[in-house]
Amino acid sequence: MKRLFSAVLICVILLSGCWNQSESFYTKPVYFYYPLISFDLSTGNRVLSYELREGEEFSSDRELLTHYLEGPNNSGLYSPFPVGCSLIDYTVSDGRIHIYLSHHFNELIGMPFTIATSCIAMTILTYTGLNSVEINVLDADNEVKRFVTLTQDQILLIDSHTVPPAE
Repeated sequence: MKRLFSAVLICVILLSGCWNQSESFYTKPVYFYYPLISFDLSTGNRVLSYELREGEEFSSDRELLTHYLEGPNNSGLYSPFPVGCSLIDYTVSDGRIHIYLSHHFNELIGMPFTIATSCIAMTILTYTGLNSVEINVLDADNEVKRFVTLTQDQILLIDSHTVPPAE
């Protein structure tokens, strides 16, 4: 009887793993935030906008974040991320996602760093509903070199036109 129960349990576990892989992870659209190619901070024009992606395209958070870092499809937006920038890892705890990015992200300083981290935070906070995003930038030895933590209220590059419409 133990063998039969064990065999059934193993089958259920294996089949449930196959089921989850074929099922879409997201059912709602996902907003990918990027900077506008043309903006002027001195006039108060918005800096960020978004492109809408179908949630069914992604089977996991890792796939979504990796795809996001590849940059926009919309010709009016540009990728604020340096060439080679990639997601190393991420964890979620206590309402915060901790993102670990490759050392390429260290190329950004000043306003480009602020824009890139704001885009990441807006994208993640919009689709996850988490409270905050901690962006950890690793060095070549995969040690945290610098980090920034952002909540929705701390992102200064948004206005009422940047936030997606209420559903």
